[in-house]
Amino acid sequence: MVIQLMMAWLKVPRQSRMGAFTLVEAVITLSLICGILLIPGINYQRQLEIQQEKIALANFESNWNSTVKAAYLNHSLVIVQVNNSQHDILFRVFSQQIQSYHQHLPQSLACYSKKVLIKIKPNSVQPQTIRFYSKLTGNNYYYRIQMKWGRLLVQKS
Repeated sequence: MVIQLMMAWLKVPRQSRMGAFTLVEAVITLSLICGILLIPGINYQRQLEIQQEKIALANFESNWNSTVKAAYLNHSLVIVQVNNSQHDILFRVFSQQIQSYHQHLPQSLACYSKKVLIKIKPNSVQPQTIRFYSKLTGNNYYYRIQMKWGRLLVQKS
């Protein structure tokens, strides 16, 4: 009987003799693959919010520089209004026609300024400091406005 089983085993094609995955092996393999795929996604939401903060700060710098240039080139008054409760900054250029731009900040980024309205005149800018506080990282970003020129000096702490 044993010899008959051995002969029957040898007659079976070689591919079917290879052991297939059992259910346990399949579950272990799938759990390892899923774990490897999910590990980078665990911290994805936080990284996304941090990137949104960086983009908002870069946009603020760009908007500030554009409005200062508009004030000097067009000889017009520019008002920058900081509204921390609504998380936005309003850039308003008073030239032949009033142009305004709202920059919305992420909820995790708070903006503080001693003056709510910052006036940029064609020939001068008052020196002051605008502080952004990141609730995610705990970093303070200080934007110091250079007297007369209106240039932003950035300091991170």
